[in-house]
Amino acid sequence: MSSSLDPITLEVLTQALIATVREMRATVCRTASSVAIYDAKDFSCGLFAPDSQVVAQSEDIGSHVVPLPWSVRSAMEKMGATLAPGDVILVNDPYAGGTHLNDVTIIYPVFREGRLIFFPAVRAHWADVGGMVPGSMSGKATETSRRSRSWRAGG
Repeated sequence: MSSSLDPITLEVLTQALIATVREMRATVCRTASSVAIYDAKDFSCGLFAPDSQVVAQSEDIGSHVVPLPWSVRSAMEKMGATLAPGDVILVNDPYAGGTHLNDVTIIYPVFREGRLIFFPAVRAHWADVGGMVPGSMSGKATETSRRSRSWRAGG
């Protein structure tokens, strides 16, 4: 049996993974209670391999899609050895693959027969994540911790 895929099988698998991400996006839109998510579509989705490489991602906001792999990688570096089925990881730390504190990445490791097989991840804008003013953004904040609570995987 050959270990390589023929071009047709490869394309079928590629499109199936892209369709999975599109379904993730549709589900987030359908179930969100935030107008920033269900109306403004201020979020992005992706599937990642256990080594944090992009498998498929949505055609969404560049400032979400491009740094999303870094958030997943940061979470894996911190939590990889301790991950277990049912874990959910939140990351919004701008120094751990985030953009700004209001963009929260939710990572859900998926296991099969005890082995990590992939990570679905969603990065979405949350209107308020704490901080010194409502909405979390203050021009008077002199350090990141004054804008919001920063969530880094494992911290």
